[in-house]
Amino acid sequence: MRLSVLFALVLLTSLAGVANAEVLKGDGIAFDLRLPDGFCALSREHEQEKKHYALQDQMQRDHNGVLMIALPCQDVNLARTGKPWKEWMIWLLNGKPGSHTVVPDGLSRAAVVQELAKALPELRLDQVNSEVNKKTSERGLTLQMRNMSVLEKDVDALYSGQIVSVAAGDGGTRELAVVTGWLALKSRIVTLNAYAHYKDAETVKMLLSRTKDALMKSLAATEPQ
Repeated sequence: MRLSVLFALVLLTSLAGVANAEVLKGDGIAFDLRLPDGFCALSREHEQEKKHYALQDQMQRDHNGVLMIALPCQDVNLARTGKPWKEWMIWLLNGKPGSHTVVPDGLSRAAVVQELAKALPELRLDQVNSEVNKKTSERGLTLQMRNMSVLEKDVDALYSGQIVSVAAGDGGTRELAVVTGWLALKSRIVTLNAYAHYKDAETVKMLLSRTKDALMKSLAATEPQ
């Protein structure tokens, strides 16, 4: 797995369906994906919402499959009117569509977590920023990632976090907090990526709590013990 690319590409989601759960298929596998309370999934069928999926499918096409985009239910109209989003989440299926990452037989979920954790310190931010900006330059954006690190890990999942400075072509700049939960699910790797405007450390804590809750509920629903 090219983890530098995988970590980088989850940041490309700058840019209503069911509120808290949706069974989606990726790579021929059904995933029962959950969302935090108060979040709604955008629909690939809605005339305005499907445009966001088309954009993400294009931006992620070489590295991930887009399973679900969601934002607070009260903000769904923002997706339909083109106004800036304040918070959002995206579920991705790791690996290029048609060639998604497959967890080797016999490799436990805990072992996957350890492999991901070992890969993170090896990431070179200058290389990652370059790869990300190749994808975003066509949209007039420049992303600068900093403070990428493992926030938490356990036997089920790994959680990474980073701050991203987004410079638009008009000279405006904003900072985003991004928390990504990594989970081996049905012999694939899925990520849940949570975004919010960065204020302080509490922003990251909030996103971490939100991501852990949804990730563990999805694990329990998809692979019930």
